[in-house]
Amino acid sequence: MSQIENIFSEFEAVSSERVASYFLEPPGELKLTGRAPKSVAEAIRMVELAAENKFKVFTGSGYRFPREVADIPGVIMDFQKLSAVRMVDGRNLFAEVERGVAFPGLISALDPQGFRPPYPVGSLSPEFITTYLIREPAWDASKFPEAKLGPLEVVLADGRVQRTGAHALSLKTVPWTGEGGPYLSQWYLGSRDTYGIVVSGKILIYPRWGKKKFLHFNFSGMTAALAALKEISRRGYCQEGYLAEKAEGRSAGVTLTAAVEAFTELSDFNGREIDRIARKQGGNLEQAPDPPEGADRVQLRREKNTLPFFCSFDRAEDLWNKIKGFLGGKGISRSQLLAVSVAMGRELYLCPDWDGGEAESREIQRGILELVYPAGAFFDMLPYHLSQFMYKKDDTYYRQLLRIKRLMDPQNTLNPQEFMEFK
Repeated sequence: MSQIENIFSEFEAVSSERVASYFLEPPGELKLTGRAPKSVAEAIRMVELAAENKFKVFTGSGYRFPREVADIPGVIMDFQKLSAVRMVDGRNLFAEVERGVAFPGLISALDPQGFRPPYPVGSLSPEFITTYLIREPAWDASKFPEAKLGPLEVVLADGRVQRTGAHALSLKTVPWTGEGGPYLSQWYLGSRDTYGIVVSGKILIYPRWGKKKFLHFNFSGMTAALAALKEISRRGYCQEGYLAEKAEGRSAGVTLTAAVEAFTELSDFNGREIDRIARKQGGNLEQAPDPPEGADRVQLRREKNTLPFFCSFDRAEDLWNKIKGFLGGKGISRSQLLAVSVAMGRELYLCPDWDGGEAESREIQRGILELVYPAGAFFDMLPYHLSQFMYKKDDTYYRQLLRIKRLMDPQNTLNPQEFMEFK
């Protein structure tokens, strides 16, 4: 351990408590250290030192590390000091931010200029880029584009920097500077820092409109509420559309919330259409409190006792019933569901949540995964202890990932925990 501390002594140390927070369980004795680079140059130097000395580099992707990582000599790269908002382009509606920029700081930088970022449905990290590295949908994915991150700055395993997108073109003439040819930004976003470490990126921002309203409707059952949400979303009447059901024993109630953000005339028209569709399906308008705005809108999601996934509208109710039945068999009667409409009503993002202890959480998550996966659930990013389940479903898929990893990172320096069970 002293050797590792000496090698990385030029970088600011991270407290042992903060290092421990990266783990799903108390790590006990550590064979790694935590360091906070203050610049991209320092992040590059950390990767180079790790490669030269055959140590590993770990980065937090929101999901916490399994206990086994604590026994691997290396360094946790903490991004709390790499936290500058480099620029805000109000003309083309994007900002360039470093990896450690947290939502409160980003909102403070955008708000005086009349802009806001997309707010995630739930975040495992307070950092904007880290949140969307694990492809967490935003509330306004009901209507706005799902891609929240554009061209990226990535540190590769050998210390080189890869800039995706048309970085060579002037921002004065080319808005957003998106991808030309292969979509390398998605390549790095989907790899959870295993092919390269994302250190900065361009993000979409949105103007604040003159009027925003939330409409809340009660429904007696899930079927009618889903039908209303699907029609409202596909007609493009709301930026945010979602359902919530809280179940305690046999009693349950479903609430549909639709948010409209536009100039006054359009906001009023869309509100009337949403009301018409909801009432047609049996919904009753209620006076419920609106969700918070600004930094308070970003809620940190627990990693335990929840397992979000995507599904089609016609599979949602059956999948939720399967989950409630499974939880009931485990003696858990208190559960709730949040279902967010994504991509103009093309699909739903389901976030089931239940009461329970830490010890049994992983077993229940695996049970739910095995139950809903063959029934139409789609998982695009899983906790480490469950991701191997998906890899093993398609050996060819995993072998291709491993082949790419060996080409990009032959020493397996960057986040080796993704492939740990296959050594």
